[in-house]
Amino acid sequence: MNLKVKSYRTKKVNTQSVESPNKGRKKVIIIGDSHVRNCATRLQENLNSDYIVSGFVKPGAQMKEI
Repeated sequence: MNLKVKSYRTKKVNTQSVESPNKGRKKVIIIGDSHVRNCATRLQENLNSDYIVSGFVKPGAQMKEI
């Protein structure tokens, strides 16, 4: 049995670690219909800076759409 072995060259890339301003922060996502309007803003005001709160509102949405 004759086996062929391919060799590949690898290039070492110098990567720098860039500190993300959101590193270590917890994310909260609020999704809903018009009943959740302003909930993300109010929640963000009551949480400390360890949290990022986002809200997605679709007025009149059915549960299957959410």
